Amino acid sequence: MSNSEFAFEFYNDRSLLSILPKELYQSMKKKGLIVQGSAYVHFCGLITHDRTTAVFLPRNSKIDVALNRSELARNLLKAIQRYKSSADSATETADYGKEVIGSDSITLLVELLEDFILNSLYTQRTQEFVMNQGKIDWKRTINQKSVYLNGGSAFYPDAIGSRKLVDQNSAITRIHAHIIRDICQKVGWIAFPEPSIPLNKLSTIPDVTEDFDTQIQMLNRELHTSYSDRDIFLLKGLIQYLEQESGDDHSDLVIGIRECHGLWEKMLDSCLLHKESVNQRMLAPLYKISGNYVLASAKGHRTDTVLKHPSAQRYVIVDAKYYGAHNINTSPKLADIVKQFYYAKAMKIIEDNVEYLANVFIFPGSSGNIESIHMAKKGQKKQFSDGDCLDTDYPPLQCIYQDPIQLIEHYSKGRYLKELTQKLLGLAS
Repeated sequence: MSNSEFAFEFYNDRSLLSILPKELYQSMKKKGLIVQGSAYVHFCGLITHDRTTAVFLPRNSKIDVALNRSELARNLLKAIQRYKSSADSATETADYGKEVIGSDSITLLVELLEDFILNSLYTQRTQEFVMNQGKIDWKRTINQKSVYLNGGSAFYPDAIGSRKLVDQNSAITRIHAHIIRDICQKVGWIAFPEPSIPLNKLSTIPDVTEDFDTQIQMLNRELHTSYSDRDIFLLKGLIQYLEQESGDDHSDLVIGIRECHGLWEKMLDSCLLHKESVNQRMLAPLYKISGNYVLASAKGHRTDTVLKHPSAQRYVIVDAKYYGAHNINTSPKLADIVKQFYYAKAMKIIEDNVEYLANVFIFPGSSGNIESIHMAKKGQKKQFSDGDCLDTDYPPLQCIYQDPIQLIEHYSKGRYLKELTQKLLGLAS
């Protein structure tokens, strides 16, 4: 089985639910991934169903026919796992990490595959005592065999030796091989460029005949007699896998996130260079209560990302906006826009001698037609021009688009988007 033989279906978050195949829709509904009353998908991640992997990319993603589909699916999986890990370790974003679905299950599969790559199949090692072979066991030889003295030297015509035997046909080995085969057939593309290679390697190992409960009992017995860290780790993982498989709801694998805005923000922030930490210095409401002033730090400004030019007092306030951004109806609302104006005003207060300040929204998409956002007076006019923009009072917000697929690839591999960084810094010149 090669990766080209794995069936992938690609969709976008916020696509119409009506375009989904019936089987996929039912699987998502069963998993609680269909938002009540919504006509659109609210999910970014992967779902396996009927030996097919449905991949839901961030909104506005465009799939090129030349893209390596298994690589794209693998990048998305790694991006979600990295996001989950970083969110769990950061207090201010811990709630975002809780939104990730199925992380523990997919982590187990990855760990079992990686262990197999590093250590191959589980083997049971025993010691056999043989005559005149292997390493001599002097204690047994002296106690059990006749000795002849010759010129003051002891001579043993027969010596008991020992050798280690590796049993690759044990029940535990068969269980391990069965589980790895099962994982490879479902999601082998996660770890193997060519899943047929491990499947061929495992084809000579007999399949298991025992039921789930018996297999778990056998693994537990083996666990109680194991001492090496690797064996204990592996046996616990195999038990966990069988316990999940023996449940009522094991046919479909799911990993993803219902609302993608947190992931979008985190990926962009992680892939930009020349970031400046300002949130601890931003402004916050100061309440006067019963004659005393109380600062509400938790209610203060919190930007997504701020960039600083490496050789000048030039700044870029970057706000990752997970909007469709096709027209005014799918773009940020007034509250989001006003918030950016306040960020800009605050930056000029906390930073000395600001030469230039750019305010930017980044939307998902390889391209888009919204260039900037300005403020203007309401009126009866139907046509507006540059002269209507109140840019002196409200400096405009620049709008750019970032290809989600490129961002996922860079974030999953820990790389920076250097061109995007330069483009953003160029807006502050």
